[in-house]
Amino acid sequence: MKKDILFIVLLVLSCVYVLVFICLPENQIFGNAVNGVLDLRNKNLSNKSIKLNGEWLVSIDEGESVSVNFPQSQSVLYGAGNRAVYKLTILTETDDDLDMFIPEITDTCEVIINGKSVFKTEQIRTGFVSFTPSAGISVIEIVSEYRFNVKIGMRNSLPKISLSPYLTDTGVKRRLILGFVLGEFLMIGFYHLLLYIHSPKEKIYLVFFLMCLFEVGQMLFETHSLISWVLPLDIEVYYRIYLTMICLHGIFMCIFTSFAFGLSHSKSEKIVITFMFTAVTVSVLVLPLSFAIASILLGYLPILIFVIKIFAGGKHRNNRPLLLYLVSLLLFMLSGAVKLYIELPYDIYMFPLVCGLFMILSQCYLLSRNYLKALLDVENLNRTLENQVLERTRELITANKELQVSQNAIKEMIGDISHDLKTPLTVLGQYLELLDDENTDLNDDEKSGYIHVAYNKNLSMQRLIQNLFEATRIETGQLQYKLEWLPLVDLLTDIEDKHGKYLRDRGLKFSIKGDSETQIRLDILKFWNVIDNLLYNAARHTPEGGAISITTKSENGKCEIYFSDTGEGMAEEHLPHIFERFYKVSKARSESGGDSGIGLYIAKTTVEGMGGSISVESALNIGTCFTVTLEANTIYNIADI
Repeated sequence: MKKDILFIVLLVLSCVYVLVFICLPENQIFGNAVNGVLDLRNKNLSNKSIKLNGEWLVSIDEGESVSVNFPQSQSVLYGAGNRAVYKLTILTETDDDLDMFIPEITDTCEVIINGKSVFKTEQIRTGFVSFTPSAGISVIEIVSEYRFNVKIGMRNSLPKISLSPYLTDTGVKRRLILGFVLGEFLMIGFYHLLLYIHSPKEKIYLVFFLMCLFEVGQMLFETHSLISWVLPLDIEVYYRIYLTMICLHGIFMCIFTSFAFGLSHSKSEKIVITFMFTAVTVSVLVLPLSFAIASILLGYLPILIFVIKIFAGGKHRNNRPLLLYLVSLLLFMLSGAVKLYIELPYDIYMFPLVCGLFMILSQCYLLSRNYLKALLDVENLNRTLENQVLERTRELITANKELQVSQNAIKEMIGDISHDLKTPLTVLGQYLELLDDENTDLNDDEKSGYIHVAYNKNLSMQRLIQNLFEATRIETGQLQYKLEWLPLVDLLTDIEDKHGKYLRDRGLKFSIKGDSETQIRLDILKFWNVIDNLLYNAARHTPEGGAISITTKSENGKCEIYFSDTGEGMAEEHLPHIFERFYKVSKARSESGGDSGIGLYIAKTTVEGMGGSISVESALNIGTCFTVTLEANTIYNIADI
């Protein structure tokens, strides 16, 4: 905000500086000629200029001279004639050299001083001449021809004189500053042309370059003397080129405004705007010059329409660059109308140029802000992308480490599975070989014991193969759950029937206690895999004489099933990882118990797939308790539903 205000202040000060040194008059006084004679014998001419106001003797078409007071409206002077002579006699006390500034005379003219031609041109041009009074008398004659239906001849901007070289030095300073302004316009324009070449999609840069180009062209034509030395044009051609530049400048101004404010136009609006600019262009090129000048005002109407739309849409609010441009646009339109339809003295004639400077700088500020915003957005995007790349790199590094750990675990698991399969298969083979050997003297108890061992090894292999199968289905996303309501007491009864004898035969105490009025929602086929894994782990890690129990607790629509044992337990640091795939508390413990590291991973994934949860509490040499939580309700409520 502070930077915006500072820039706006600097912009306004720059325009004021140009206004003061170009447009405001130098130290001047006004003469008061009487009947064609200006007496300056009592005037101090040092460091000042004298404007040649008063009564000039004017002769039209070599007719009788009449006294005409200048400045005044000269419509009375223009008729069917072809030539006018303006004559003024100046009286001075000394014969010191004098400078005279000749303002624009809009047609072929010649300046004669004391019978000597000192300035002659066939185009619109201003100029400076020096002359020496003869015995304190200087007779100035300005001969001007005129042919067209426009106001021509010597206008309200009258000649000025001063002691040499005051006027010349002042004019040089003005033109230097004016040249600097024109050069600044061109540099700004070509800079944005380069931006357009670099970013062809940004058409607004090309439009701004063309605006700068036509604005410079207007300024060159408006200062007359700058362009007349390069292009010696006939007055009618001169005016038509100038008016065409105004028309083209207005077209690109409308396009720029549309881009800057993001305006959209209906089909009817486009037709009206196109008609207005087409009518202006045709009138400038075809109609008589007086009509062409009058019709140029039509080219300002589309800009006025745009301004009204902008105010109605409110897009300028809370946006200082757009508001500044809008103010400069209105000021430029006002000054343009003034310079076309009101005769301005040369001293303040270039005031519209300062308004054009103000508008161009405002547009430049607007584009710079937009470019800076886009640049900052790109930088922020780059920083965001860099952060995302760094974050993604860290994630990839972490994933790579996890993959390496997983691969190592898989290799270890494959070795363990090979060992787990090899051992029971070897035992099975040995026992079956003994049972098949007719030469082996075995009693019935020994045979029954061998068969029991072989059977247990077979169960161990089945459990391992089932876990591997379930893990594969989980990893490939093939698990589908068919949830149904099941009385809790039925599940507990089935657990007793399936595992009770097996656990007690291992010398373990096994008990089940549950709620007979509760129903739980689960996929019973997949839940058996959870039960088998939990009870198998409890049996393997609980020594003979220990106890395994299953208890339940139902409240708030949830049923908690506790699988507790008094086994060896686990250290606290293992608990956060116990459900991870292939995680093993210790290699020795896994080898002694045939643990592949995927049973608890399968249990957790299965329970969560049924909408439940599983947690663990454990302490070394005290025991472990797994808590499975499932959706539940009472049998009574379910029946009502």
